[in-house]
Amino acid sequence: MPARVIEVADAAVAVIQAAWAPTAPDLVKRVYGAEFGLTKGYEPLLEGRRLMIYPANYSHPALETRSKYKKEFVLTAVGVERYTGTEAYPPDSWMDERVEWFEQQVFLPLRNQQLVLLDSLIPSLEQPATVDEVYDIAKYFETKTFWSTATFAFQEIQS
Repeated sequence: MPARVIEVADAAVAVIQAAWAPTAPDLVKRVYGAEFGLTKGYEPLLEGRRLMIYPANYSHPALETRSKYKKEFVLTAVGVERYTGTEAYPPDSWMDERVEWFEQQVFLPLRNQQLVLLDSLIPSLEQPATVDEVYDIAKYFETKTFWSTATFAFQEIQS
């Protein structure tokens, strides 16, 4: 049986898969590190749009009531796509589409307070989901890449 934080990450991947329904070469996947390069010479070079879910951390069970414990699990989502057009930098409209995609297909589905991810696992009420970086300005200028990150905390109460 895998660690619970891995189960949580895999369940988040399934939620995004259902919301986005990517087709090759686009992909959503639980990972421990990027499996691609952003510039020539670093193979394999990124093709398509990627949404990577990283297990970030989890907490020791905290006493919620006399007989119940609360556990929290935190995931990081990274959305990335390399611009392949001929302009010196990605046009604003291209970036706007990726920002909207990340909000609509990643952030909103996983921060939905009605979501039950696994059994009784719900988005944390104490740690709301956050978009940590709408886009990474250095990656934008250096590699013509959209790179956005968000953090999602989930909690469950167990006896």
